[in-house]
Amino acid sequence: MKRYELLERTAEIRDKSAIKPGCTVDVAFSTPGYEDDPTVLESFDSLDEAKKALASFESNIRELSGSIGRYYEVTEYMIEENEYDEDGEWCGGGDIWDFTPMTFEVIYEPKNEVLAIFDKLADAEHFINHEIAYNDDDLQNARIELQETKVEEKED
Repeated sequence: MKRYELLERTAEIRDKSAIKPGCTVDVAFSTPGYEDDPTVLESFDSLDEAKKALASFESNIRELSGSIGRYYEVTEYMIEENEYDEDGEWCGGGDIWDFTPMTFEVIYEPKNEVLAIFDKLADAEHFINHEIAYNDDDLQNARIELQETKVEEKED
């Protein structure tokens, strides 16, 4: 029986240029010895049902620092297709159909104006640091937001 599972996956990412939709899967499959067990939040009979449920979730990024330096904790949600036998045992699958989007908005504070939208954090930061046509004082007034949630900063 085919099931479409809504998964939550969190990964620690050191290189902010790697933060984009699917980055938690990239870490899980490209890091030797990485222990990853995503959480199955719900299971659906149809892809359409799963996509409707996925739409209610948002990716989250927290900037952290500790003894290993600065890194990012990224949580994202995805739909994974899996096959199970009549006893409920996994037979195969693992195809990912969709991720929660990561849309980074560069906001100019005084006017609360969206200057640009990116799907990678590194591109948004590059825009702030190299392409904003305002004076240097205004650079302090630009911020990046992920969807409707601010990128959080936290010390370990």
